[in-house]
Amino acid sequence: MTSRLYASSFIELYWLHNEWEFSKIFGRCELDRPEAHFSTKPEDVKMLDLSRGKTLRPVLDRSSTGVRRFKPGRELDFSSINISPSNPFIS
Repeated sequence: MTSRLYASSFIELYWLHNEWEFSKIFGRCELDRPEAHFSTKPEDVKMLDLSRGKTLRPVLDRSSTGVRRFKPGRELDFSSINISPSNPFIS
């Protein structure tokens, strides 16, 4: 017996699993979404308004793996976060 399985193309799956691309798609559709910032280095995060805290997550997030929460008034510790152009984060 043969069965068919429908699956989206790789690029469609990538857009839906990529937090940054997903946010841009929502914006183009004029849907409400949280403000998002793309970061490729710790300095990108340090330039954000952190007075209310921030959540930093890998662009290709899987089940909240690698999510970091920064609380207001605390120093940012990037020692365990590998932010780079090849491993960008979104906040």
